[in-house]
Amino acid sequence: MLIPAAGRLAKTALATLLVLAVMLSALFWRLSRGPIDASVLRPGVERLLAAQVRGGRAHAGAIDLVWFNRSGALGLELRDVSLVDGQSRPVLRARRLQAGVSLASLALLTPAAGRIGAEDFFSAISVSKQGRYGLGYDAAGAPNRTAGLLGSFDDLVGKARAGRPLSFLNDVDLVRGVVALREVGGPVAWGGSITSAGFHKLGGKLDANVNLAVGQAWLKASGEGTLGLRRARISGSLAQINPARLLPWVGATRPLSILNAPVQGSGSLSWTSDRGVQTADVRVSAGAGSLRLDGGSEAFHAGEVRAD
Repeated sequence: MLIPAAGRLAKTALATLLVLAVMLSALFWRLSRGPIDASVLRPGVERLLAAQVRGGRAHAGAIDLVWFNRSGALGLELRDVSLVDGQSRPVLRARRLQAGVSLASLALLTPAAGRIGAEDFFSAISVSKQGRYGLGYDAAGAPNRTAGLLGSFDDLVGKARAGRPLSFLNDVDLVRGVVALREVGGPVAWGGSITSAGFHKLGGKLDANVNLAVGQAWLKASGEGTLGLRRARISGSLAQINPARLLPWVGATRPLSILNAPVQGSGSLSWTSDRGVQTADVRVSAGAGSLRLDGGSEAFHAGEVRAD
């Protein structure tokens, strides 16, 4: 009795898997021809967005189900998106917003973002006293388990690994945006414009670029390389960048926010993992200011870094 029952169960499971495979194949074939209208998801999407802030109210215009072929991610594209909090403060606006789940992460049963995109957008972001980042103006609580700044960077430029969500992110495009950052209970509060910012980890190759400004401060940089930074090249320029005024004194950016002084300069650098630095042309200087320390601060008179 047990053997026939087990055989029927196996046949049922096999048939179910075959049906699912056919359905998924049909879905991906359809998505390969273009986005699918997903307006039926609007109530759920708006509830999910509204839940990101206390008393949130969200609106999403057109919603499409999209296969992001370049990044191997399945997700949604939203247009005319808006989110306000319980005090009617704007939290998020975007003419176009994209988010996709990496198919590779689904295969490992560890869902993680593979594609993020935004166009003509505004986003308010805050960081709690414990270093947790979140949408809105009042982030609270401690961050989830994190690998730290260096660990997160390693995840971002390295191969995808189970249990490391950031390692699956391989396609980011932000165009024409404004970001407002606030450190809860701290001195950092600014609004900056992003002309463009992108990161792509595709086919074993990396490339990234950023062009942003915060008041009189600005940063332009680009880079390219191979997975794990076995080979890399970076170039850029910056002016009036004050780390202590731009980066919160909590969480991952704490080591970078020690310097309270304007930094400017430009340069380029290339290296390989087996031979080290290959070329360097760097000129970076910092004006007078101070160094932020746990017990207070110390004077910083000026400094310059050169590499040829």
